[in-house]
Amino acid sequence: RDTLDRISWPARFPETFAVGAICQELQRADFSSTGDMLDFAMPGVDVYSCYPGNKWARYSGTSMAAPFLTGCIALLQEYALKTKGRVFTFEEVKNELAKYAIDLGVEGIDPEYGYGMVNIGKIGAAIMDKLVIMLDQPMTIQNNRTLAPLRFVIETNGGQVLGWDNTTKTVTFKTPSGKKVTMQVNNPEVTIEG
Repeated sequence: RDTLDRISWPARFPETFAVGAICQELQRADFSSTGDMLDFAMPGVDVYSCYPGNKWARYSGTSMAAPFLTGCIALLQEYALKTKGRVFTFEEVKNELAKYAIDLGVEGIDPEYGYGMVNIGKIGAAIMDKLVIMLDQPMTIQNNRTLAPLRFVIETNGGQVLGWDNTTKTVTFKTPSGKKVTMQVNNPEVTIEG
């Protein structure tokens, strides 16, 4: 009889998080860990990742889902340092992750999704002092790369867009350290120090 308890070690240790895998449709992957000890479910199907030989490939597995949760934890710890002067304890991290989780499956904590999928965007907004930056253009994927509008990249990192010249196709912005930079958009590969 299948009890749905497929959580294995080291995820069974009390000081770890058990992470299941979900697909793009937010449904549990058939290979995903399940059980009463499951904490969260994160994207783990067809995840685009690095591959030996300086290449890229798509992988599926809870080993692809766990890094998403690790990134959320890193953001939460940054937030704790910024606002409290210390990192969160394990229990505080778990409570914060649960607070930002999107409930999936049956209502509440369940053995297929745990608390659900943690919404990393909401964590990011909390870290940025609730600053929400609206994109004036949607993100796009070209040549297997996600492209974000320059305004989003500049402003989320603490800079400020100062102006746009449509004739010369140049954008002028201020870096977080206050350095003024003018960049031609037809040459987006630029290195900025400071």
